[in-house]
Amino acid sequence: MKKIIFITFISILFFSIKGYSHEKENIIIDTDCSIDDLRAICELIAIDEVNILAILTSDGTLSPSEGSRKVASLLTSLNILNIPIGTGKDLQIAAPIWRPFAEDILWGNKANDSLIDKSGAVSLFINKINASDLPITIFCFGPLTNIAAAIEELPEFSTKIKRIIWYNESINPLSGFNYERDVKAADFLFNKGIQIDVISDLNKKGTEFSYSFLEEIGNKNNKIIQIITSIHKQSEVSEKIKANHLKLWDDLLPVYFLFPDVFSMEKDVKVPNISINKDYDVNIIKEKLLHIYYQDFAFSNEVVFLQFPTDSCFFAEDIKKSMNDIIRFYGKEEWKKCVLTNEIHGHLGTYSIIGAKMGVKACEYLNAEVDRVSVVSNAGNKPPLSCMNDGLQISTGATLGLGMISISNDTIKTPSAIFSYNGKKIKIVLKEEVQKQITNDINGIINKYGALTPAYWEAVRTISIKYWQKYDRNKIFDIIAL
Repeated sequence: MKKIIFITFISILFFSIKGYSHEKENIIIDTDCSIDDLRAICELIAIDEVNILAILTSDGTLSPSEGSRKVASLLTSLNILNIPIGTGKDLQIAAPIWRPFAEDILWGNKANDSLIDKSGAVSLFINKINASDLPITIFCFGPLTNIAAAIEELPEFSTKIKRIIWYNESINPLSGFNYERDVKAADFLFNKGIQIDVISDLNKKGTEFSYSFLEEIGNKNNKIIQIITSIHKQSEVSEKIKANHLKLWDDLLPVYFLFPDVFSMEKDVKVPNISINKDYDVNIIKEKLLHIYYQDFAFSNEVVFLQFPTDSCFFAEDIKKSMNDIIRFYGKEEWKKCVLTNEIHGHLGTYSIIGAKMGVKACEYLNAEVDRVSVVSNAGNKPPLSCMNDGLQISTGATLGLGMISISNDTIKTPSAIFSYNGKKIKIVLKEEVQKQITNDINGIINKYGALTPAYWEAVRTISIKYWQKYDRNKIFDIIAL
């Protein structure tokens, strides 16, 4: 009976989205034209799945007018003549000390001035939002001046903004150049209920844009890579690279857009529409950037679906309440793996979800491809702990059919597993305090409703949804290198 239900579910989803093709996501870029902004703009241009409606310039590293000329020269060099540029207002405050350096950098050939919209950034922004049938994602590499001015003029347009992805050093406390350049604009937008994902480099080591990384980018040859290489070989830029001054700042935003699971995000307690990244792996970021430059990534890797469903109309009422937060906090990849795990498992279960989260974390940690990881589970064959095995199979692709998962012979069964990939081996263990909490909750349900009764299953479903939303895969496991 469970198999029939699952097949029916898959059939409904498949035929509901059959014929659906992935629509390009409409985006607007807002930049103050640092050299990392230039790279981030090129990275977004390299993503075929986005439709860049406009590029706006703000007062930051460069003045808005100088920034517009730089962007126009870049687009002219790339022979992209269909993206209008909107010039923001001058804030009439002191320029940053690095402005002369930024002014000396050539972004391309002589600019085609016809790309610069004479109406200015705010008017262009409003026109593009008004004309778009889909909500717009905004990438902001500088201060939030233009966006705030547009929403202040037409507050109803805030509902047409899907989200803002903004680079800034910190939100607790609020600090950083992009915030401090226009505090009033940031404070205004933070209180408008718009989803703002704040990305910071977190002052991590290894984020330098080095010559070795530039050489890796240059291993392939396309127009965008040629532009990036030539600009970074200019003498002024070369000196900054030698001094390890240039870092992967705004480069992080396109990576976050394409590969959100690489970042550990945390919602702001006081302002729930604001999320900021708390961690990421520098080496994985660099690898993903190479994929973007080489244009050899897959926007979606579904086998049957054209796109895995995230529309709430496909899901049960109790799932709808949490799904947006789950996707935003943990990414679409984990969402997909947990959904499939629960369907195949036959019911919503806490340990099956733990297994899915553990497998996703293992693949991230090992930087492993799906269907290439070998797994030895220590969860045994007795429920509820053994339910973890279903999540491990779905999340890693190490299925029984492929012969890449096995159950250990250890007498003591634990919520842990050993993962092997490309010569690396790790053990991931569910933290003891988390296991105790799950055990206490399940025992409490049994004491109250009895085992395997309808009320029992309903209560298990409720706590499983809670744990699905609550448990962050970056915090609930201990990882041991073997």
